[in-house]
Amino acid sequence: MEEKRTASYQPLLISRRDLLKIIAVNLMILGYDARMVASKIPVPKGIYAVTNTANWIMEDGKRRNLFEIDFVDGVTNYTRWAEIEKEEGSYDWKSFERMIKEAADNNKKLSYNIISGNHAPDWVYNKAGVHGYEYFNSRKNKRVRTYLPWVESGKNRALNSGLLKIWDKTILSFAKHLHNHPLKDSIAYVAITGGPTSNGLEIIWAASDYNEFSKLNWDEEVEGLFIHFWMKVIDIFMEYMPDVPLGLAFTDLFGVNMFGISRRNIEISKTIVDYALKVSKIHNATVVPMGLWLGNIDPDDLRNHPLVRLIRSFNVSFALQGGLSTLHKKDMEKMLSLAEDIKSSWIELWHSDILNEDYSRIIKDTRRRIS
Repeated sequence: MEEKRTASYQPLLISRRDLLKIIAVNLMILGYDARMVASKIPVPKGIYAVTNTANWIMEDGKRRNLFEIDFVDGVTNYTRWAEIEKEEGSYDWKSFERMIKEAADNNKKLSYNIISGNHAPDWVYNKAGVHGYEYFNSRKNKRVRTYLPWVESGKNRALNSGLLKIWDKTILSFAKHLHNHPLKDSIAYVAITGGPTSNGLEIIWAASDYNEFSKLNWDEEVEGLFIHFWMKVIDIFMEYMPDVPLGLAFTDLFGVNMFGISRRNIEISKTIVDYALKVSKIHNATVVPMGLWLGNIDPDDLRNHPLVRLIRSFNVSFALQGGLSTLHKKDMEKMLSLAEDIKSSWIELWHSDILNEDYSRIIKDTRRRIS
């Protein structure tokens, strides 16, 4: 999540009738039956270190292997799509191979994830029907390019099926590589990724510039296409990885208002996660709602925050993740206390916090109680 400023929560723009129609049609095509039951695939437990370094972290000239840390049960890694598939159909799994071996060697687990959004390779935008969209990324302090959930032809907008077809091939290749791997039992879970804007990891519409955002004309049609796009992304992972726990991260951030404050909406994420939980029954899969916002909310506001209430309301196993770096020991204590109290199945902390010796005792004590 890229935004801490708050604003009142907004209702859905798309009518409930139109939304239910989109969902019902998709579920009917997939063969959903309300009598279906959820899968019992085990989900991860304990403490996971999060990194985007492929577990290659140097401290004082020496490498720190996150899998070797005694209070770490596994490592969650984010790798850019542009690094995995620099050329269409040509995949580089070297970091995956090294990391899964390191996980197995240490009797730990690996979550290896391909992040998309503004990490898509350049060749994607040369494909017919896939248009690039540039926006200002406040976190990176520069303009970045991503794809939209829709394509435009004159005044008409339609689902970006061209990008979805490309993403389908990429995830199919990832799934084949994973399923054919002799160490596949070392995989903890895979995050459902592929969303537009930001890193494609969270259900979010990242924006900080109102003038820029307003040009998208965010209305009921756009909102419906955004939801439909995420539904199709979920379908891809369900089809190819039903036997692996699938993480689905969500937020309440969808655009920005004229005062530069994030537009908040809880119903968009609720709708998409609810859909994923229904579809998981068709495929006998397991979906784990994830909140990567644990470190982005004031610790004193966590317990009654709408996002915390939402993640608990799904009544399934869920996981929480801290921010890039926790500034104070008391904040770490409050975060972990909340995660433990509401029974997060596992807790993810970025490698900077995992390697911070001031936090080691707190993390160890929490792990002992939740594992």
